[in-house]
Amino acid sequence: MIINYNLKNGYEIATGTGISTVALGLGFKYTNGKLVTMDSYIEEHLESYGAYEHMDPKLVYENDGYKSTKFLLKHFELEGTVFPEIGWSPNDVQDRITKNIKDKIDFVFFDGGHFNHQLIKDIEAVEPLLADTCVAAFHDFHPEFFTYDVMAKIKKVFKKELKIAVPRPDGEDLCVVINKSFSYL
Repeated sequence: MIINYNLKNGYEIATGTGISTVALGLGFKYTNGKLVTMDSYIEEHLESYGAYEHMDPKLVYENDGYKSTKFLLKHFELEGTVFPEIGWSPNDVQDRITKNIKDKIDFVFFDGGHFNHQLIKDIEAVEPLLADTCVAAFHDFHPEFFTYDVMAKIKKVFKKELKIAVPRPDGEDLCVVINKSFSYL
């Protein structure tokens, strides 16, 4: 998708161990673009999926996820294309992105807090940095997270509604919003 749409500047929320980061990074390397990826690593640190939802901002600097990401970026020669950051969303989003990318971003991969109020905060955090035309992907599209309020925010910001691009059983209900015009579509 990054290559086909010739995307140049991206942001990924929730790096984890860096697997999706590498896939995205290879696309941005091909387009001579840049990707900022950010995680607080609190869930890894506390060994608790969802810990993010009920905590005050806390960053964890000594963690295996960040080490794995750095290793993978070096292995796939993505240093200089992908910029891993440790930060808390929404607090650190704009700072971490603008530190590494000066232009507007035309791609966002949302895989952070899987609860409705965090999804809204994540969208609002990137909204001022979005290019007029962009692609957004949302991982783990489940109705309990994508409430009416979340869907209304997506439609307002991206001017489009979500479409499930990779449904189960082959995927984890990945949804994509594309508000670009492409001649071959």
